[in-house]
Amino acid sequence: MELKETPKLDQGGTTAELSRPARSKKQAKYHNWFMPFIFKQIENARIVAGGPNWSTRAIEHELKKKDPVVFKDFRRQTLDEWIDRSQDKPKWSDKTLARIKRGNDIGHAGKPPWDC
Repeated sequence: MELKETPKLDQGGTTAELSRPARSKKQAKYHNWFMPFIFKQIENARIVAGGPNWSTRAIEHELKKKDPVVFKDFRRQTLDEWIDRSQDKPKWSDKTLARIKRGNDIGHAGKPPWDC
């Protein structure tokens, strides 16, 4: 069953702010898509919609269909950076796997997570 209208819950900030609990007082502008509760949704969308070639367009569409609020700013180009397509089958890159393992730890404060 799918809801026709997504309920609006005020969680006290934007997705970027809520996905970075250790952020400074400044407004967060980068999303931590590797938080376990968020990345689990990305992985599920990859399994459901990505197909054998991991269609980033289909994954993005599935994420926005399931949770348009959280994934409003998510772009398929972000996924393209996380995928290693050097073999016959796509897989998460080693850097992405390390970031998934770190989860909530975004690295050094003040640096975007991809520089950590």
